[in-house]
Amino acid sequence: MKKNKILASIVASCGLAFAASPVNAALILTLDDGKGHTKTIVDGGAGDMSGETGVISWFGSLGTWIFNFTAGLSNSPAINGPATLDLTSFNATSGRGGTLTITLTETGLLYPTGPSDVTTSVGGVTSGNVSFTTLFNGSPTSTGPFSGGAFSSTTGTIVDTTGGFSLSQVAQIQHTGAGSTGFTMHTSVPEPTTLALLGLGLVGLGFIRHRQSRAAKASKTNESNK
Repeated sequence: MKKNKILASIVASCGLAFAASPVNAALILTLDDGKGHTKTIVDGGAGDMSGETGVISWFGSLGTWIFNFTAGLSNSPAINGPATLDLTSFNATSGRGGTLTITLTETGLLYPTGPSDVTTSVGGVTSGNVSFTTLFNGSPTSTGPFSGGAFSSTTGTIVDTTGGFSLSQVAQIQHTGAGSTGFTMHTSVPEPTTLALLGLGLVGLGFIRHRQSRAAKASKTNESNK
């Protein structure tokens, strides 16, 4: 029940960000320790330690949490390939128990357009628990929780990117005491042609099987008539 409430809160907050976002893409990194300490960094804005467009990097402390390195990366507008979003945090360390939520959001994405398979891969090591959620236009796909050491997983879902879309990556870390978690999270929205070619291939295969079935039936009919 508690996990569902947390997920609903994440969806609601990301939905507000989508609704208020401009048409142009905006990459935003947010850290929240659930105890009134938050940090929001916009690509190229205050706190962004990267001078490169499409990259946000930051290290420092938030409440009882210390971050050696946390970064968000986007290849928007991805005119010649899939849209990708990457969230990385090395050694998010807590001095005592707590829950940390790290969110990377990009709004106003316009390419690719059409049916696509959104795929998210995660991997890392945790001394507590960590779970991940990808939101496409506010609709969540989750994986985890993972605990007690190394982990990795890949999830995917079919979406329609027609008319533009927004993506969010959410990592939620829970430590019951002092501990650390490090992870990488990669989300890709491929070009629709991949699915289109697959669809054409399946249609072609079905047509071939249909012809083979008809030929076999015709052969049996001819043999029975001899």
